[in-house]
Amino acid sequence: MPDKISSEGVVQSVTNRQWIRLVVVYVLVPLILLVCGGDFSWWQGWLYFLLFVVAGIGGRVWGEQRHPGLMAERQNIESIQNAKNWDKILAPLMAVSISFPMVIVAGLDHRYNGSPEFPMWLTMIGFILIALGYGFGAWSLAENRFFFQRGAHSGGSKSCGV
Repeated sequence: MPDKISSEGVVQSVTNRQWIRLVVVYVLVPLILLVCGGDFSWWQGWLYFLLFVVAGIGGRVWGEQRHPGLMAERQNIESIQNAKNWDKILAPLMAVSISFPMVIVAGLDHRYNGSPEFPMWLTMIGFILIALGYGFGAWSLAENRFFFQRGAHSGGSKSCGV
C-alpha cells in the first residue's frame, strides 16, 4: 500500500508484518468458532468465517486505499505507548471480551446441540443482518479517517468506533 506523511513529517507505510498480523487476527476468531463447534462441515460456521474475514480485512484494505498510511498510523507503537494507562488495559480487554467468548459459546452450543435448529429463513435473516452490520462498520472505517484516532486533540484516546 502507498506511503503517507504523518503530521510529524514522517513517512508511514504498512509493513508486511502488520498485514500478516491483521490476517491472523481475522482468521483466528472464526477459526475458534469452527474448532469449538467440532464440525468442519457446519455451513453456518463457514459462512460466518467468510463474512468476518471479508468484512474485517476488506474494510482495512478499503480504508487504506481511501486514506493511505492509515493502518500504519493506527498501529504505531509510539501512539500505543503514549496512551493513558487505563486505555492500555481496557482496549485489549474489550477486543478479547467481545469476540472470543461469543464464538466460543456459539461453537460449543453447536457441538453440544444447546439450541434448537432454527428455520432457514430466520438463519438467512440473521446472516443478512450480520453482513449489513459488518458492511456498515467497514464503510465507517473507510470513510471516516478519524474512526480510531489516538490522542489528536485531548492528549488521550479518542475512539468513534469499535
